[in-house]
Amino acid sequence: MLVPMRSYWVTLLSVSALVLSGCSGGGSPLTDAHIQKALLTADQMPKGWTAESVELDDAPEEDADEDAADEHGGDEHGGKNEECETLLDAINERSSKKAVGRGQVVLAGAELGPFITQTISSFKGSAAEDSVSDFESAFKKCGSFEDTDDPGGQITYKVGELDFPQLGDETVALNIVTGSQLVTLEMPIVMIRVGKNVITLSSISMEDKLEDDLFEKTARTAVKRVEDQLG
Repeated sequence: MLVPMRSYWVTLLSVSALVLSGCSGGGSPLTDAHIQKALLTADQMPKGWTAESVELDDAPEEDADEDAADEHGGDEHGGKNEECETLLDAINERSSKKAVGRGQVVLAGAELGPFITQTISSFKGSAAEDSVSDFESAFKKCGSFEDTDDPGGQITYKVGELDFPQLGDETVALNIVTGSQLVTLEMPIVMIRVGKNVITLSSISMEDKLEDDLFEKTARTAVKRVEDQLG
């Protein structure tokens, strides 16, 4: 069956999107209702694409699983790497605890991809600005890290920059190359801040890679939909 395999990739995409859910600036944070209206639908994608909303769990407490990251990450000498642990904190949703609103959708071009996951997070105050600043610094210093998937296999993530236009108030883009015993994949990830709201887009595919032009067009559409909700 393809359902379990697709669920695995949806989980992987959700992980990559959560890595970038932490930034804010001027303007108002969107409510959950406005976030749902701003999320992309199949109508904004090429013919044949589908959209599936994802119900996000509540963000965990700040000290939940605080030692989990100690089991992962590390420098070339096998030592503890705090920058990689910052990324792992985001992957484990500990960095999204200050979001006041969140929503997510997974867009699929076919059963085996390409997939695009979009997450919108909204924040109050300046706490999210500090979060994204810490994240951006971390991803530039963390060249690679390892984690374990559900079956217990080890996955290596290699982090690098992604060439992408500046959209909204601020854009941060990176590319993660991830490998397991079965496959090696690239995951372009883009975070775009629109006021106190953060749009994250990540892509992955088991077959045909998503075209760069479509990824950029999707990002521009996502920004406009958030701006429309802000009025």
